[in-house]
Order: sequence, then C-alpha cells, then structure tokens
Amino acid sequence: MSKRDLILSTAKTLFIENGFRATTIAKIAEHANIAKGSIYSYFSSKNDIVKALLLQTDETRQNIIDALLNSTHKDNDNLIKRYIELELGEVVKERDFLKAILNSDEMTLNEELIDMLQQLRVNYHMTQQKIILQSFGQPIEPHLLDVTTMLNALLQEYTIFLALDEAKFSLDHCAKYIQFNIKSIANNLIDQSVTPFLTKENFPMPLPSHSKFMQQQAIKDLLEEIKQFAQSQDNAIEEEIYNTLGLLEQELDQSSANKTLQRALLANLRQFNALNKQLDALAPLLDLQLG
Repeated sequence: MSKRDLILSTAKTLFIENGFRATTIAKIAEHANIAKGSIYSYFSSKNDIVKALLLQTDETRQNIIDALLNSTHKDNDNLIKRYIELELGEVVKERDFLKAILNSDEMTLNEELIDMLQQLRVNYHMTQQKIILQSFGQPIEPHLLDVTTMLNALLQEYTIFLALDEAKFSLDHCAKYIQFNIKSIANNLIDQSVTPFLTKENFPMPLPSHSKFMQQQAIKDLLEEIKQFAQSQDNAIEEEIYNTLGLLEQELDQSSANKTLQRALLANLRQFNALNKQLDALAPLLDLQLG
C-alpha cells in the first residue's frame, strides 16, 4: 500500500470510529505510524482528505458500473435493476463513512468541495444516461434527460433512507420496484409520443461537453496517472513527485494562475522520462508551453 493510500485508509477508519471533528491530522499520522509532516505532502487539510476519499469512492463505483455496462449487452432488460442494486449496495458499504461526514458540524462546504460535489453529480447523471440508453435504445433519446432525471430522483431518496435513516429493506425488491416504474414511464413516453420537457437547450445542469468539467477531469486523470507512477518508485522519488504535485494542486486551486510556477513544477517532473506523455498532455490543458 502506498503512503497516500495508507493515509486515506487510516483517516477513513478514524472518521468512522471517532467522527470528523475528533479526528485530527496528528491522530491520523499517529495511527498510520508516519510523521505528521508526511500527510501535508499529500493533503493540505482534513477537507482535502475527505475530497480524496469521495473521489476514490466515486472511482470505485464508476469502475464497477463500467464493468456492468460492458457485460450486459445480452441482458438489457434487467440492466436498470442491476445498476440500482450496485448503487444501493455501495451506499450500504459506505454508509458509516457517509454518516460520519454528513453529520459533522465541522465539515466545511467550501467552494472547492462544492465544485467537486457538482462534478460528481454530473458524473452520476452521465452514468445514468448510459444506463437508460442501453436499456431502451434509440427510441428513448428524445426523453433521455427526463427519464434520467426521474431515475436520479427515485434513487436519491432511497439512498437517503439507506445512508442517513439506516433503513433495512431488500435491495433486490427496491431495485425491481424502481426498474418497474422507470420502464413504465419510459415505455409510455415512447408509445404516446409525448413532447419532452427537458432538452439540451433548457437542461440546467452543465453538460460535460459544454463545460470546463471535462477539462478539469482530464487534468485530474493525468495527475492521478502521475501519482500511480510515483507509487511504483522508491520512497524518495515518490515523496519528491508528491511534493511537486501537492504544490501544483495548491496552485491550481488559486483564483489567479501563476503560469511561471506551474511551468516550473511541470519542468521539475521532466526528469522522469516515463512521465513525458502525461506532461505533454497536461501542458496544453493548463495553457502552458513546455521546453
């Protein structure tokens, strides 16, 4: 396990056991058996750790759903049910962590965290569009945004029941019930030729192809690839790369970009030839010219 993953795993356990307020950076370091300063090489605050844990959870969820989409081409009739079971199953699995964070009066919803949650929301919606499209095919396209929104609304409320109210009900029954309702709605919309309510023109959520979300996601994906490379190196190189990325991520969070500093930080990573592909892709996304 890399040092970063060790920090995340330890922090998650302590958040669940002791709550967000009682879990300090010092306690995370103590339980992980590492120096307190090492944590700040990877994360700037507890909020930053929570962000990373939420992104990690979303990545795991997305990988599971991608596997589902790629394996159910012959069973699209039950795709919605299987998707809902996976989503609700992940909620149950992460329930203690979600409660620890959502019930905390110390957790700060700053602009950065709100932006990230909005990005996850867009991610969530796009995944559900794929599920609906694969379930109903081309005839549902005019109603895609409406049906996806209805699926999202149903799933959200049952998720709250599970995560915050600790409801104990059959996930199988719940998934069948939601699938039945979504299929009924979708098939009626197709059969009755109803005029769609939501369209690309009036849809209030920024679609990825028309927002900076895709650019931000591409940057995050490239930074994650660099981190994966760092984890495969010895401790000294791993620490150097993470320190550089930590400074770069802090700089990217600033409202006014210091292009000179960003360029210098990327140049520092040029010493690792294996990262040339990631750096060459990252530079134009940051509007930088690298030598």
